[in-house]
Amino acid sequence: MSRFTFHSKSIPANKYRPEVDGMRALAVLSVLFFHAKISGFSGGFVGVDIFYVISGFLITSIILADLDRDRFSFVLFYERRMRRIFPALFTVVLFCVLAAGVVFVPKDFAAFGKSLIAATLFVSNVFFKREAGIDGYFDRSSDSQALLHTWSLSVEEQFYLLFPIGLILLIRWTKGRKARYLLSATVVSFAICIWATQYRSLSAFYMLVPRAWELLIGSLLAMKIVPPLKRRVARELLGLLGLGLIAWSIFMFTKDTPFPGLNAVFPCVGAWLIIYAGADGASTVRTALSFPPAVAIGVVSYSGNSGF
Repeated sequence: MSRFTFHSKSIPANKYRPEVDGMRALAVLSVLFFHAKISGFSGGFVGVDIFYVISGFLITSIILADLDRDRFSFVLFYERRMRRIFPALFTVVLFCVLAAGVVFVPKDFAAFGKSLIAATLFVSNVFFKREAGIDGYFDRSSDSQALLHTWSLSVEEQFYLLFPIGLILLIRWTKGRKARYLLSATVVSFAICIWATQYRSLSAFYMLVPRAWELLIGSLLAMKIVPPLKRRVARELLGLLGLGLIAWSIFMFTKDTPFPGLNAVFPCVGAWLIIYAGADGASTVRTALSFPPAVAIGVVSYSGNSGF
């Protein structure tokens, strides 16, 4: 049976990580349950942050694998992204347009049209930041913004527009010190995130620069900046710690929790630890997240991550 997963065909099949797809399902379901107001998932919005770490890890793995085989192509890279994103995005947009035409009055439909243009151009994060109420993403007025969920896709696509170029320049010009420079960029982004959460909360939530560190820590993991975990006990402990951090975020955070800022460390480091712990051998968490139904949800959800 064919696997439709987010990895390059240039990466050998034995590199496939089913538990990563399982964690992707965890991220997607937590967001859906949060918006459905299911009791206990008051912090389910952190699924977006989990997804960012996964995306940074996977996209960097793809780029590095293609570069190692001298097969990287910007045209093919962006073509793959379009094939993944556009069908799901345009399907969502079509149904939103049909629904908006029925339920919105002209004034609201005009506002929807502006958000539609922003989403199509992958700048909806900027648009919704400008349109946000006093509580931003969690404001009651957000319930009527049909395409609000595309903000996270815009952040991700802006990252993908810039990151491959920056990574290739680092590889060619820094003489093997690319990880050091990316680590510096991660620290700077995180520092900006901490400051902005306090003083520019809407920018911290919606904009690329304060969010970039979440993708970059996944990228650093793909570069293997940490030693492999050879002992199973270490994999077990770190995997369980990672799952615990994610669970704490999902079940204990609320819309009143200052976010992203320091609180984003919990889900992001949790996702990072699970990916790290599963890289070099079996563990309980890796086995649990590789449960076939969870993997199936993760596989299907990737092309539809515009639903965040």
